[in-house]
Amino acid sequence: MDDESLAELWGSQPVPPMADEDAVVKSLRSAHRGEDRRMLWLNVQEGVPSLLLFFFFGGAGLSVRSGKWAFLGAAVLCLGVGVFLVVSTLLQRRREARFGDTVREQLQRSLSQVRHREWLYRNIFVWYLLPAASGWGMVVYVTMFRDGPSVFAVVYVALSLAFFGWVYRLNRRVATSRYTPRRRELEGLLATLDAAPPDGPVR
Repeated sequence: MDDESLAELWGSQPVPPMADEDAVVKSLRSAHRGEDRRMLWLNVQEGVPSLLLFFFFGGAGLSVRSGKWAFLGAAVLCLGVGVFLVVSTLLQRRREARFGDTVREQLQRSLSQVRHREWLYRNIFVWYLLPAASGWGMVVYVTMFRDGPSVFAVVYVALSLAFFGWVYRLNRRVATSRYTPRRRELEGLLATLDAAPPDGPVR
């Protein structure tokens, strides 16, 4: 794996010669900070709406008399999404902190980071869409379907399912187009480094 291939991993960011280990580590750290900003944006995109929905459903559940269980259940599920994102991010930061300052360890840190992002985007149905759709479904049932379906309710459900499907496909596309190729390249680069002679250049 040459210097140009390594540069492609970071969006054509200029990468110094691999013989200059300190400069390479600095470049990799810069890439790590970029990924941390993307993770923060993911937390904002998914966590903040979940928190707002928690307060909305929780407030509604405390104020309504009929169907209270549905609103409170939806609030708990929305809060669960936010808690999962925060805990997942903190655990990943702790895993990354154990890597040292060598080129190999910084690349291992990058691989750990990319694997975590790939898992999140690829499995968004499990940790985000399923809880959100379940809570939404309970509220829709008690507000629209408990006394019988209507044309509006059916159209509303169809549009909502289409939206959830669009979100699912969008996130899966991010996983397959951004993070899967990067993970494979990092795995290949690390395999090349591990196969290099102990006293040879770090390339």
